[in-house]
Amino acid sequence: MNHVAREDYTKDSTTKEKTKLFHVHTDRMTMDTDWHSGFHTSIQIDLQEDRDILTYCKEYQLTQEPLRIDTLIIRKLAGHIPRKNLAKFFLGHNIIEYKNPQDNFHINDLHKVLSYAAAYQANTARVREIDPDDISITVVCNHFPREVIRFLQEKRHAAVVNAFPGIYHVTGYAFPIQFAITRKLPSEEYPWISRLRKDLTVREDIDKLLNDCSGHEEDPLYRTALRTILNANEIQFEEVTSMTWKTVDMVLGEETGRRLYRECCDSVRDKVRDEMRDEVRSEVRDEVRQNAISNLMTTMKMTAEQAMAALMVPEADRSRYLAKL
Repeated sequence: MNHVAREDYTKDSTTKEKTKLFHVHTDRMTMDTDWHSGFHTSIQIDLQEDRDILTYCKEYQLTQEPLRIDTLIIRKLAGHIPRKNLAKFFLGHNIIEYKNPQDNFHINDLHKVLSYAAAYQANTARVREIDPDDISITVVCNHFPREVIRFLQEKRHAAVVNAFPGIYHVTGYAFPIQFAITRKLPSEEYPWISRLRKDLTVREDIDKLLNDCSGHEEDPLYRTALRTILNANEIQFEEVTSMTWKTVDMVLGEETGRRLYRECCDSVRDKVRDEMRDEVRSEVRDEVRQNAISNLMTTMKMTAEQAMAALMVPEADRSRYLAKL
């Protein structure tokens, strides 16, 4: 993921002190937001009340070939009833299929995840080592899968019930299936999964997530989930790879900084700890420079050395950038 980090120094009219405002952006031209990593961490945060009885396996590999489940959740204690409604549907083995917020869940996707469940049950050393009646499927998506629901009801005569807000249960089919529609999930109960979207607001959404991060700044679950959501929702810059460095400098100038400052509330600045801010700042600054070097080499036909000289990259740092070209 290519990030763009900035430090803007703007005078606060109330405190009349200079403050640092840290922004995280994404260069969508080179790579999309890593929604799956964000989801894998977000579901662990939102279901953390049951962390003692649930085991999470990211991109569980079904076979020797690259066939992987987005997230596999295994209940460690069969007799324990999970607290969250999303987890109450879980059986012993739970196949989780996650769709990016811009993607729809189609009929082909339904049969693909059914094949995951079947392969997971069959790919064992002993017959019925995993009971097929102990497997459930959960599909997490942003858009209601109307076409799939109609197919299940009309063609497969399955029962579909809106069991909880944003959660639909399907019974009478090959495996029990539940659909969790992220934009319809109660944000109070699922503060992270419900915000895996690109249309968040600072005050109503990001501020609440930062509050939730308080005390968890070093937790990789929170760091990954927050980074995914911030990357997708901060104001987007023009693609670095299509700009000359002069344009990049203009876009990242003081005028833009003041505009962005007005659009972000003070809490975004105040609640991100220094350690997290410094680490992300260093990482993103390197990526911005790397993109700018590559851009100048492509658009201006410069050598790597010429590009780094034009960007005033310190001599001591140039070998690091050269190694990545």
